[in-house]
Amino acid sequence: MNNRKCPNCQLVNWADAAQCERCGYPLTAENANASAYAAGDLAVQDVATAPESMPAAVPPDVSPVYAPPVYESSASPGVEVGPFVSQFNEIGTALSQTFNIYKNNFLLITKLVLFAAIPFALGQAALVYRLNTGDPSGMAVMGLNFIIFAIVRWSLIPPTVIYAVLKVLRTGTAPSIGESYRWGASRWVRVSLALLLATLASLSPMALAFIPMGIGFATHSAEMIGLTLLLFFVLAIPCIIISLGFSLVTPVAAIEHKWPFETLAQSWQMTKGARGRIFGMMLVLGLLVGFVGGAISLIGALGGMLISPLMGNVLSQVISEVFGQIMTVATLVIYLGLLSPVEQRQRVESVIASAPASY
Repeated sequence: MNNRKCPNCQLVNWADAAQCERCGYPLTAENANASAYAAGDLAVQDVATAPESMPAAVPPDVSPVYAPPVYESSASPGVEVGPFVSQFNEIGTALSQTFNIYKNNFLLITKLVLFAAIPFALGQAALVYRLNTGDPSGMAVMGLNFIIFAIVRWSLIPPTVIYAVLKVLRTGTAPSIGESYRWGASRWVRVSLALLLATLASLSPMALAFIPMGIGFATHSAEMIGLTLLLFFVLAIPCIIISLGFSLVTPVAAIEHKWPFETLAQSWQMTKGARGRIFGMMLVLGLLVGFVGGAISLIGALGGMLISPLMGNVLSQVISEVFGQIMTVATLVIYLGLLSPVEQRQRVESVIASAPASY
């Protein structure tokens, strides 16, 4: 049978498949592979090299019988394996790959998020209940819990998801939760510092608006307050431009294991000429996550509240975080799409090589 073998993850797909079922890599007739394996098999073995498929030698005193034909592999030795994602030239293609990767790894991403989100969500909900009982100490503890969870969801879950997705794309095997979080934790400091610097740099133009604001409040001038509001709108433009330039700090810091200033410089350089496409893609995903994700979270929260308010709060936070990880996958797709196929392979291989040892 001439099923199509994915050159990226080696999965054998059906003969008419337009893309790989596992990794979404586009397939054409050139990927047809004469094989004794059926669609869905991994690491297909060519019939020409399979010992059991070779015709047996016919003894001289026995009449020759029909022997099955031996096919040659369509993939010649030394052919370079294709990229993990297509080049980031079109928003539609990048969105399609993002949705495909997220869909194929949804259960894995959900498990990773649940591992970190549920303890904090339960703690937050319990503290809210504690405040309702009139305990004043609950506010400080709830604030601390909120800050810790914000740091975890901001700089620990994304690199963990990146590692898990890359390992699936490269090997076809999902890593364990412990392995993924050990790798993410090894990148946590660099990712956190890079994100902090990127955020401060992105918001820095807004500091100019506080000058007329201070003057306006000091002099009780309505004109200065109005000028402040106008400046906020005007300065939002450079803030957006800077944030687009630093939009890849998480994958750069995690995958390339660079320190903050190197990460910011690398992200700024990589996004040159692509910031318009990045803005369009993030706008679409932001609206999707905001509206659709918010609606799903609301439904989950209402369903949970039928059981208890505590359960509704937990479900809302967990669903929101799981759905929000599509943004992490999007930044990974953009990052890989801005690399050449050779660079993609090198980066992913370095991630796999840095996998933490199993206990």
